Amino acid sequence: MDDLEFRCLNVLLQNSCALVERFKRAFDSIEPNLCENFELTPNLAPEKGYLVISYLLEFACECQNMLNIELGRAGLLSLPQHWLLQNIKEVIQRVLNLDDEWEYRRLLEVLWKIDKELVREFTVYGLNSHNVEVIEAATDSLHELNISEAPLDCV
Repeated sequence: MDDLEFRCLNVLLQNSCALVERFKRAFDSIEPNLCENFELTPNLAPEKGYLVISYLLEFACECQNMLNIELGRAGLLSLPQHWLLQNIKEVIQRVLNLDDEWEYRRLLEVLWKIDKELVREFTVYGLNSHNVEVIEAATDSLHELNISEAPLDCV
């Protein structure tokens, strides 16, 4: 999953369609022009920062339309990584249904671009799920983790 390609937020925002306009409105309701300035999110009040991560996770993990998913992913990757790593776990647990295979798989896909330690943590979480499909996704992720950490001569 490490090799998944994500498109740049600025490129995605150039699309002139209802989905992009809805995305922009969602974040402009939090802070004007936030969509073009996600790097400023750590300067917002904590509750607004959590709301930004919540919305981005909803787009990236709950939506079915690929453009919405890409917007959420690109938005998450636009946030300052140090701040995101400090805050994302709590928001994930509040916002996402990690026993839903769709949401869980989309989460793992984006976590591969954010931080491998988060991938490990949520892979372990998935291995303990009651949903067989989530366990399968976690097992796939565990396999990817083992491959990505194996010495080159073992791959």
